[in-house]
Amino acid sequence: MSTTQVLEEDLNNTHPNDSDWMESIRLSRLGNDYAATKDYKKAIDYFLQSLAIANQINDDSLKAKILSSLGLAYAILEAMNELLNTIKSHNLLPKKLEIILGFPSI
Repeated sequence: MSTTQVLEEDLNNTHPNDSDWMESIRLSRLGNDYAATKDYKKAIDYFLQSLAIANQINDDSLKAKILSSLGLAYAILEAMNELLNTIKSHNLLPKKLEIILGFPSI
């Protein structure tokens, strides 16, 4: 199942904080559209906006989907340090896993 199909399926489900959730989905889709046109910097901007909302509403499933797209965009731009900083700044990894992976302190 493609990411787009998963997002379409999610749109049919009821979620708490629907308006915030829908805004996060819209921003993520815009990011995907820009990534499809290879405008990765603009895609990252939209993914980060979407991730901030997903963080606010504490939707782990949504955060995982956004991080997948964000990670790919950063990887294509060879900006993995920026990805790691984003993951850490959004508190997306448990502290124990950060230590195991050797993430630098910010």
